[in-house]
Amino acid sequence: MRLFLITAMLVLASALQGCAGPGAAASGAAPEDYYHWRPAPDAKGWAVFLPGSSGLTVLDDDHHYFDAAERLCDQGWQVLLVDYKPAYRASGDKARRSTGEKIAWVTEQAILWMRRNHPETAATPGALVAWSLGAEGAIRIANDPELAASLGLRAAAMYYPSNEDHVALRNRIPLLILTGASDDVTPADEIRTFVEESAEGAAEVVLRVYPECHHGFDIASISQKKTLRILPLIGPKATLQYNQNAAEDAWRTLVGFLGANATAHNP
Repeated sequence: MRLFLITAMLVLASALQGCAGPGAAASGAAPEDYYHWRPAPDAKGWAVFLPGSSGLTVLDDDHHYFDAAERLCDQGWQVLLVDYKPAYRASGDKARRSTGEKIAWVTEQAILWMRRNHPETAATPGALVAWSLGAEGAIRIANDPELAASLGLRAAAMYYPSNEDHVALRNRIPLLILTGASDDVTPADEIRTFVEESAEGAAEVVLRVYPECHHGFDIASISQKKTLRILPLIGPKATLQYNQNAAEDAWRTLVGFLGANATAHNP
């Protein structure tokens, strides 16, 4: 419910700023119209990016995820950005699925598309990198050893992950979680409990909690603190603010984690 309200706030804020927001898929669109491929020469691996609840646009910023993809490409990773909401709508899938199951399903379809259209990726390992709501799908894939193996995934990383369905963590691939201690959307205490209660035999989980940091601490365009509410002064709120030091440390941690856990040289 919390993420549903936050999504509504972000859509409203985007509309007020003249942005399209996470609308429905265009008429006649195919799911692959919402897959954005970013190649890298001599790639050592690939990563799938799953954005937060507002899709590839955050408030009036439509370049954050693309900038992050380009930075990762510079590190030798190919990147597939998946705008999963319109991709799912365009798929026409009618199965009864939770939000997390829908995101996981779209992610699987996107990786299969990548394999067909960029067959060189079959020879290199992959990773998931998810933000907020995107983690609902990433958790489910990380928990499924057969699915993760079939897709070639060796690691997953999550910025301030959502887990609205309270899925137990039993990840079979290494997992990195990056979050803020002052996050009022996906609270750090809930994430700590999620990690501490992970199933026996789960793979490594690395948790980094950044003091005084909010949701979106890695999004440079949110230089001024923004507090979003559906109704003024009452109801749940979402606080978003960039923190340069935390963002830079999180990026170094992410790149190092992927290099240690999901490279072509890793058995």
